[in-house]
Amino acid sequence: ADTPGFLSKPIDFKTLRRPRKHPVIVYRLKQAIKAYLAENQIDCVITDGLYSTELLFQIQKLNQPICTIFHGDTHLNRRHLPRLSKYAKDPPLDKNWQRIFVSEQAKTYFEKRHPYLKQDNRVIENCIDSKEIRAQLYSRQDARRLFDTDSNSFVLGALGRLSKEKNLETLLLSLPKLAKTEYQCVLIGDGKEKDKLQHTANTLGIRKRCNFMGYQAHGKQLLSGFDIFVMPSLTEGSPIALLEAMASGVDILCSDIDTLRSMQLPDECYFRCQNADSLAQRINQRFAEEDSEKSDRLEKIASIVDTRYSLKRFYSEYREAIQRICGT
Repeated sequence: ADTPGFLSKPIDFKTLRRPRKHPVIVYRLKQAIKAYLAENQIDCVITDGLYSTELLFQIQKLNQPICTIFHGDTHLNRRHLPRLSKYAKDPPLDKNWQRIFVSEQAKTYFEKRHPYLKQDNRVIENCIDSKEIRAQLYSRQDARRLFDTDSNSFVLGALGRLSKEKNLETLLLSLPKLAKTEYQCVLIGDGKEKDKLQHTANTLGIRKRCNFMGYQAHGKQLLSGFDIFVMPSLTEGSPIALLEAMASGVDILCSDIDTLRSMQLPDECYFRCQNADSLAQRINQRFAEEDSEKSDRLEKIASIVDTRYSLKRFYSEYREAIQRICGT
């Protein structure tokens, strides 16, 4: 925003999550937003998450429509969201709030907990710029040089937070069951589960075959070095890392959960969630298959990401949603 002063400074997310601990900052933020909305012709306010929406609901005489984006399984009955919690239990008669979910699963989860808030909910899946992803990829040779592996090794990889819901332990547990011994597992990302995962790799005797690269600012550019991108998640909203992998042209294996199954990848891309035997079986099938089988699958995956998750589709659906909420 061009508003001078406070809004030009970054505000830590924790400030919105714990407003009572930062009363002066939150007060000044609300005053600045009120002034900006009053001085400018705003047709619609789009908020990315609940805490910014809660802040807007606290601003009196907010006449602009609000459109909130929900990224996963979310509900409003939270101690730090008093206005939204009240709204969920006793919504006003006017419809000035549009809710957009990145997946049908997230929308269903929300509506089960808030049955009175169904009318203005819709799903708009995330998008990816496939051409940009492909243009920025490292060469396979350069990526593997950073992985510290040779060109003959079969590389299984994951990209994202090392957190419990990502369930990367299942990937590690599948490795001793593989038919080939010339493989490497590359985990790009950091998180609370890192020590536990490294301990698991040590216990299984596969630590030398596992490369914990930590956070990499250019992580998605290294996808070209993978033979298979693996996503063994327990839950997902709309997985950007998976879309990036699909756009990069690598093979895919992911857990058979509702959100990922709804992406309609080829059946052989799915394995039973939290089942290391099922994952190992899928990887071994990749070892044995013909090149033509892999080529057909990769073409289907590329077609999905280039159409269903395209920028054109994304912009069109958001334009329609905003026009609806603004009444234009």
